Amino acid sequence: MQPDFSLLASTWREVSRHLDIEESVQGLFRLFQEHLPLTSLMVRRWEDTRSRLDTVARAGVFWEMPLRSSAPTPRREELLSWVREGRLSFWQSREQTGLARFLVPEGWEGPVVAAPLMENGLVGVLLLGGELQPFLDQI
Repeated sequence: MQPDFSLLASTWREVSRHLDIEESVQGLFRLFQEHLPLTSLMVRRWEDTRSRLDTVARAGVFWEMPLRSSAPTPRREELLSWVREGRLSFWQSREQTGLARFLVPEGWEGPVVAAPLMENGLVGVLLLGGELQPFLDQI
């Protein structure tokens, strides 16, 4: 399937309109909801020196959950391998794999798509919640 360049352009336009990541994420959530059955969107920052993920912004439906996840060595290696593959991952629940349990905060309910955020290496992870499996080729 061909990428939707109008959505891509709208995404970059939305991100560049805001200095605050929380405002950008709120705008992206509304934009993506026009195209996908999205229920939640979360951005988590990777801190390589501490091997941890911190939630920096979220929009949509959320439950009580921790904002920080630390990676034991096996999870860190699994994360870096996933990043090298450069692919999206879809899980029906965070309990499906060890990587999902690390990337997706405890308390997340339902299906999730995870994508690495890259800039000269891993800088974070984008999590999308909702029944998105039929739309994976569009994400």
